[in-house]
Amino acid sequence: MESYLQFPGSNRVFKQSNRHSNIAMSMTAVLALVASNGANAAVDSMSLESFIEADAPYWEVSVVCENVDTPKLMRKPIAGNQWCSVESPSMCDENKYSISRQMCDDSSASAVADEAENSSAAAAPKATEQVSSEPAPAPVAADTTAPVEQSPKESVSTEPPTRAELMREQLQIEEQRILIEQKRLELQGLELELKKQNMGT
Repeated sequence: MESYLQFPGSNRVFKQSNRHSNIAMSMTAVLALVASNGANAAVDSMSLESFIEADAPYWEVSVVCENVDTPKLMRKPIAGNQWCSVESPSMCDENKYSISRQMCDDSSASAVADEAENSSAAAAPKATEQVSSEPAPAPVAADTTAPVEQSPKESVSTEPPTRAELMREQLQIEEQRILIEQKRLELQGLELELKKQNMGT
């Protein structure tokens, strides 16, 4: 007996057979479909730059991604010009908005893949139990069923940012420049105070 399974949010229908090999193929197809649909996430919010005083001072920004509970962090050294993800140090970019989108895409893909693996692991015992309860099919001379070709994954098109988004990003960049200039003036003031104290002693 054969049944067909359709997942919410997808127009693809998977055939569920009473053979273990077909069950494994169906689970693999489900993992690929869910991961491809959830791999493109958007940035929900992003904090202003925070100046962190340390042996090697740096700027830090917190990024909240859609459908992800844990915020992501990016950092940039005071003397550097690239923002890098704290979780993936090799993921860097001079534009903090570009790196924030990359961070959200990466975190969303990992979360969706984990959720899909957990779902398939929970569904596998039920499918095995159903197969074992059915009578064994009569032996056949040869399997003449042609393999089902899987359609290629649909390419996800990324729309360019709108004019309002570009203006908002430009405004945020200008705010960050003003903040950096204020910090620079504060550091210069502290440096002058230290020089005066040294000259007085």
